[in-house]
Amino acid sequence: MASSEITIESLLSLQIPSDLSLSPSGKQVLYSTTVGVFPHQNANGQTISRLWLAETHTKHSARAITNGKWNDVLPCWRPDGKAVAFVSDRGELGKTNAVYLLALEKNEGEASVEALTDETREKGITSLAWSPDGKSLAFLVADEKTEERKKRDEEKDDVVVYGAEWEYARLRILNVTTMEVHTPITRNAHVVAFAWSPNGSHIAFAEVASPDIEESFISGTTFSVIEIGSDGKAGNVEGICSFPNDIHPKTSLKWTGSQLLFVGPVAAGESSVSANRFYSISMDGEASTRSYQPHSAGENDCAWSIQTPNSVDAVVEVQSGVETHLRMLEGGRKLLSVKQQILSWSAALAENGSDEVTLAIAVGDPNSPTEVYTTTSSKGELIAVSNHGAAFTDIKFGECTFLSCPSTDNEVELDSLFITPSTAKPHTPLPTIVLIHGGPYWRAALSFEVYHFMWGPLLLSKGYGILLPNYRGRSGRGEKFAAYGKKSGGKDYEDVVATTNNAVEKGVADPDRLLVAGWSQGGFLSFLAAVRNGTHAFPWRFRAAIPGAGVSCQDTMCLTSDIGAVESQLCNGAPWDRAETCPARIGSAIAGLRLRKNLALIPPMLILHGEKDERVPLEQAVGMRRAMRAAGLRDKVEMVTYPREPHTIHEWKHLVDLGKRMVAFVEKHIGSGSV
Repeated sequence: MASSEITIESLLSLQIPSDLSLSPSGKQVLYSTTVGVFPHQNANGQTISRLWLAETHTKHSARAITNGKWNDVLPCWRPDGKAVAFVSDRGELGKTNAVYLLALEKNEGEASVEALTDETREKGITSLAWSPDGKSLAFLVADEKTEERKKRDEEKDDVVVYGAEWEYARLRILNVTTMEVHTPITRNAHVVAFAWSPNGSHIAFAEVASPDIEESFISGTTFSVIEIGSDGKAGNVEGICSFPNDIHPKTSLKWTGSQLLFVGPVAAGESSVSANRFYSISMDGEASTRSYQPHSAGENDCAWSIQTPNSVDAVVEVQSGVETHLRMLEGGRKLLSVKQQILSWSAALAENGSDEVTLAIAVGDPNSPTEVYTTTSSKGELIAVSNHGAAFTDIKFGECTFLSCPSTDNEVELDSLFITPSTAKPHTPLPTIVLIHGGPYWRAALSFEVYHFMWGPLLLSKGYGILLPNYRGRSGRGEKFAAYGKKSGGKDYEDVVATTNNAVEKGVADPDRLLVAGWSQGGFLSFLAAVRNGTHAFPWRFRAAIPGAGVSCQDTMCLTSDIGAVESQLCNGAPWDRAETCPARIGSAIAGLRLRKNLALIPPMLILHGEKDERVPLEQAVGMRRAMRAAGLRDKVEMVTYPREPHTIHEWKHLVDLGKRMVAFVEKHIGSGSV
């Protein structure tokens, strides 16, 4: 493929590896692939995931072990390494969910796939794990709808009474010999994570009071343990302790040695807008003495995820600045450090008792689509065992430079990434898109995708520079840095301005050809950058803005977002907690537009939004469009909405439209790139 042939369709078709899992011996790595980091539909309008198997340390050894006709996800090794369990919709594509077994020792591929649970069930299975002896599988899934409920749905007798018919995710235990599925806990509580004890005699689980997405932020998470008999059936349930917040979904819950491990906010009990740290719960002694304890990370870096490759050791992922570290939890021995965003990883400890660790990671960079790499803790050399981006092997998209500068208030040092397209002329300032990450608790780091929906490589192929600012509130810099997220609309916007000005002063960004864009929190900051355009002290301004799924009025987010409890922390209190009436915050874009005296500096906007967005509801886009019209700026705003779409766009035709529309808008307002 020549660089001139790069299209949004070819980029969206790339297979992205996830769910990496090294075999117990560390000699093979199992994983799945989807199109999109946030899995989206393929060109046929289907959501498909395929399973792959590769030999560690053997270049391009990955081979498909399922046929790619279904959505095969959550693959996990049986402890003997001879079979793989996974979840799929093979009963009916896109509608059913069941657990399947693929016997690798038979070497018959699809012919070896066997259904272990009812293939007609429709509720989604969210977690899957083998018992240490390989005789049982535990998984999470809600109860199926009753026949009476199905009938009511068909007749549209489907009124919703809040809390009356919640679908609680329940812990299930499958005996793979008898094929019996046991539901040990039937009380109404929503299980969000579980972990087998090292000897398989117990399962620890974390639950919240309801499936309401806000529940853990409001009432916290409770940990319990249940006894498991030799027949796979459960016995007594014993409470452990409660944690006053949510636990990080990337890590779930792990049990190693005599302790449970999880990731949660440093400011647990006070705020969810916080850095993450590792926590431990000792399982020794009486239940009444057990409590969670801070373990490590969260001061100057951020805990991210945990794996327990054997019964006594834990390997953890830590974000440190723009680097990602994999290290042993106890003792902190660093196993690997990269400047890339790790999309998925796995670790296996040596069977001979040495301290060698085999690692598998899914990473990319601006010139290399995400692949699966393996290495060892002693060698450090990364070997690409997959080759999903083969079509782009000879294409150079661009080179990254890491930039830093002081914040405008001189309180902190800010970092950012500037990616120069391969077609750029040396020492020539570039037409630049300032792409702002979401979150705010997230960060920009090296990757191929660079940003949502393949905008990064698409823009680079068109010759545009890309600036990725890491503003306050981000992850990777510890609690003090993350806590600035509670000041949305203040420090984070100023940091975007500071890093943009730094790129201009460094001579890489053309001050006359700047465009700001972002999704979610990035969309919010794009709105702010637009309405505050030209008010800073620097001799440049943005020529256009592309706010995607962005917030225009923070106060109303407390009322309408599915995580209003978190939104109230971002804007320093919900309207019902304030003595005064509900004023629009100074950090809201609509308020900023109302206060602007020189409306001529408001740049053209392309507002993009999914119509079924629950995180940042469509009203945020509609409100900004109305505000622009009321200000006499109707001709400066174009709003495009995507039917059926949630917070991230996933339908193929919508994604193609999004990419093409974005490029056309960029070309119209800052001209062609350096090609």
